[in-house]
Amino acid sequence: MNRPRALKEGMTIGLIAPSGARNNDIILPRTKAFWERLGYKIVVGESCVSRHGHLAGTDEIRARDINRFFADDSVDAIFCIRGGYGSARLLPMLDYDMIRRHPKIFLGFSDITALHAAFNRYGRLVTFHGPNGDISIDDENQAISFASLMQALQSREGYEIINPPGFERKTLQGGIAKGEIVGGNLTLIAHSLGTPYAPDFAGKILFLEDIGEHTYRVDEMLVNLKHAGAFDQCAGILLGEFTDCTVEYPDFGQTLDEILAEIGFPKDKPVLQGIRAGHCSPKLTIPLGVMCEMDADAQTVRIMERAVD
Repeated sequence: MNRPRALKEGMTIGLIAPSGARNNDIILPRTKAFWERLGYKIVVGESCVSRHGHLAGTDEIRARDINRFFADDSVDAIFCIRGGYGSARLLPMLDYDMIRRHPKIFLGFSDITALHAAFNRYGRLVTFHGPNGDISIDDENQAISFASLMQALQSREGYEIINPPGFERKTLQGGIAKGEIVGGNLTLIAHSLGTPYAPDFAGKILFLEDIGEHTYRVDEMLVNLKHAGAFDQCAGILLGEFTDCTVEYPDFGQTLDEILAEIGFPKDKPVLQGIRAGHCSPKLTIPLGVMCEMDADAQTVRIMERAVD
């Protein structure tokens, strides 16, 4: 895997909006001011100030921002300012050979999962599933999220991914597994099945999270992953937060815990629930494409190698 350079004060961050346009006019100045206050230089992609229906500009504008910032050696890192919908539309328009030759920090979550999967698979690039550029340190939760982000973007050695105090993990199936982490948002991963942009699950630690899906929809997507062989192929499964994933009708349906108990994960695969990552605050940053070891019995997750150079 190609590792980007560690983030240092004074570096240049390129801000892009590869997905939705909602509230970008509010998010952009807040994000720009935050990182400038910390001593970073900021360049703003055209997508951040564009709109095409619900999207942050046309597909051409959004794809051009990605290709341009990866090609530009004066840009050291690329942060997505929000998710939403639309990044999957860009995948055939990206220059993966060029991205492979110009590794740099790429940060985002939610709809950005489609880009993580493609960059990991075709660019062989380590990327970071963590807060979109809109972050602050104005309260305790945000400060915890920021500390996890900076650890991921700056540490040149392995480290343990530890939940913040008060957030417990749950062992669904015991065991120890090692492999590169892949995944992100469950909806995006499930929608990628059958396309050239689905993750390569073989021997990987599969990380999944989601938000706002009724539990029967979570069931459906997990079953799709199961039928596609993702659970048989992967080495282990990490489940992040499934925020606001509720039963559609209180007297008719199954809870998330009931679904997870019945989904039928392969018996030889460790499954650990409750990784504090995804659509939540505080949130942990998960480096994707690096080797990790998960111990579902001890409920630990350890990054085994540096994610940045």
